[in-house]
Parts: sequence; structure tokens; C-alpha cells
Amino acid sequence: MAVLRSRLDTASAEYAADRRAMLDALEPLAALAATVHAAGGERAVARHRGRGKLLARERVDLLLDEDAPFLELSAFAGAHDPDNEQPGAGWSRASGRCRASSAS
Repeated sequence: MAVLRSRLDTASAEYAADRRAMLDALEPLAALAATVHAAGGERAVARHRGRGKLLARERVDLLLDEDAPFLELSAFAGAHDPDNEQPGAGWSRASGRCRASSAS
């Protein structure tokens, strides 16, 4: 098998500038992810829990095997719409392991 060797110089000024640019570009996504994971805000969460329901991610956590790989898909769906008040466009898509079987 061929061995790939990196020539990346993590001590270079170019690397540092590129890294900073990438981290700056990711900041808005981190803020958006926090909004999505807040499940619509405190009021929406309180209303949902007041009905005796678990949040979608809580239900998924209970369903999947402990420490199993998990991939959430389309968490940012509809996020480009400033009037969209439903994170993930109001629905969840994911893939993970449940009882050692694939669940999507």
C-alpha cells in the first residue's frame, strides 16, 4: 500500500492565516448549530416538555446504541430563510446504530 506523506507546514505563516480564515468562516455555522440544537428556543422546549414529550434528539439518543456512530443529516435545512422559526425545517434526519443494526 502506498504511504501518503504530508508536506503541510503547520508552523508556517500561510498555514496560520489559512487556519484563521477557516475558523472565522466556521463561526456563523457554530452559531447556527447552537440555534438548531436549542430546538426552537426555551419557549418551544417548555411547551413540548409540558406535553410530556421528549425532544427529537432526546428520542434519538434513547434509540441508538450507546457510543454508536451517529450522523445527523440536514440540520441546517431552511436556515437560509430568516423567517424560518423551525430548526432543521421542523424535521429530523439521521443515521446511526440500533442493536448493532443500521437505522436511518
